[in-house]
Amino acid sequence: MARGTDANLVFRSLYQSAILSVREYVCHACQGGPAGEEQSESNNIVLMRSGAFSKHFGRRTITADVNQVVFFSRGSTYRVSHPSDRGDRGTVLVVTPRVLQDIVREPDPTVDERPTHPFAFATGPCTADVFWRHRELVQRLEAAG
Repeated sequence: MARGTDANLVFRSLYQSAILSVREYVCHACQGGPAGEEQSESNNIVLMRSGAFSKHFGRRTITADVNQVVFFSRGSTYRVSHPSDRGDRGTVLVVTPRVLQDIVREPDPTVDERPTHPFAFATGPCTADVFWRHRELVQRLEAAG
C-alpha cells in the first residue's frame, strides 16, 4: 500500500521492530475513482477496521472491507476507488521477506518459487475471530504507544 501524498490518506506507526512494522491508516476519500495509479513500496498485509475500498489491478477489481484481508506485493501497481463516502481505516502489516515467506508457505507452498512477489493472491477471508484479534492487537499497541 503506497504511502500516498494525498491529504485524505494519513499513516501512523503503531509498532516497529527488526521483523515487523505495524501502521494504522485512515483514508477520508469520498465515493469515486478509480484514482491515479499507485505502486506498493513493500509487501503489505492490510486488515480493515472500517469502511471499504476497491483495488483495481489489470482487469481485476476486488473490494476490501472488514471481511477481507488485502495483499499488496512490492512493486505492484494498482488504482483505488471508494464505493461510499465513508472512506476506510485499516492496519498495514509489513514483515521481513524471510519471515513473510515462512508465513505464506503454509497456504501457498509455491512461495519459494517467487521470493520477490510472495502473494499469488490479492485477498483472503478475514474471519470474525481474526477481526477481533486484530482489533485487540491494535488496542494494545495504541495503549502501549
